[in-house]
Amino acid sequence: MGQEFSKDGQATKIIESIPVAGYIASAVHANAGNQEHAKRAAAKCTSSTLTTIGTVGGGILGGPAGAMAGGAAMAGAGIGSQYGVSQHIKDEAVGTTFILACHDGS
Repeated sequence: MGQEFSKDGQATKIIESIPVAGYIASAVHANAGNQEHAKRAAAKCTSSTLTTIGTVGGGILGGPAGAMAGGAAMAGAGIGSQYGVSQHIKDEAVGTTFILACHDGS
């Protein structure tokens, strides 16, 4: 169980992407002194939270079509915010800019 919940473990990365809950992972990273991982978690969580807000809000206002439109619009905003943060994250292990899932590195 230990490796899955390490700072780069699979379970940790999944939790970081859960709306709102990822902020808790970010706080845990920061408390442990892993500032770059805290930024990564906050960026991923912000993206998923914005997408969820857009989907739910759009669904309430416009039904299924509104949910799709709201989710798509806010996903774009979330990916943009995640990319912006990714430009300021350094991966400690490699010393290179840590590119998040929203960017293919090209």
